[in-house]
Amino acid sequence: MNVKTAGRVLDLFEAFSELQHSASLSDIARKLAIPVSSCFALLRTMENRGYIYSEKARGGLYPTKRMLTLAKRIAAHDPIANRVTPALQALREKTEETVLFAKRAGDKVVLLDVLVSPQRIRYTAELGEQRSLYATSLGKAILSGMSEAERTEVLDKLDLAKLTPATITSRKKLVEELAKSAKRGWFVNSGESVQHMFGVAVPVAINGEPYAISIPGPTDRMKPNVKFLVEHLQAARDRIERDDER
Repeated sequence: MNVKTAGRVLDLFEAFSELQHSASLSDIARKLAIPVSSCFALLRTMENRGYIYSEKARGGLYPTKRMLTLAKRIAAHDPIANRVTPALQALREKTEETVLFAKRAGDKVVLLDVLVSPQRIRYTAELGEQRSLYATSLGKAILSGMSEAERTEVLDKLDLAKLTPATITSRKKLVEELAKSAKRGWFVNSGESVQHMFGVAVPVAINGEPYAISIPGPTDRMKPNVKFLVEHLQAARDRIERDDER
């Protein structure tokens, strides 16, 4: 279920993130694909709350830094990020690869933290982006952390659409892979969501909830180093779970 007004507020900030300049009422309405009257009411409300200002009498609307201030304050007190960030930073430093941290969000996984590799050829992503629950190493690791009943319920609702030629679209094969990967303790995505990309992940339990950490990157660099990557992933997982027990 989506709340239209809430969605439009988020669309507004995402639109300015793309535009990166001030815009007129009509331009914003066109960008959001909504009536000018609805856009005017939205912008007036945001202006009255201090989130939008007008740089000139007619047009030239742009967000203030109020949202940034609130976001920084919220992020500074994130109970999960404060717990996992040191381990994730150490993992990136040791592997020099991109590190992702995620949790399930409906039939997807949502990226809660992204630490980008310093290497020129690398996997990139943005915080809050959603990924497949069945065709990524993150998603598979999270599925493995669920109870059997919850996992069965989730799999019953998943549409195993073919994202690449390597995507597993058979529920039976997916269940078999989850069982095999859970037994060895780590999960892979070998070009199943994005061709020529390879990801390896481990599940992490925090407050009894399933999360996952993954290291994605180009297949030709990742595959030969799986053992090395898994060792450091598991060390990061162990550090986080030890801290969770304190």
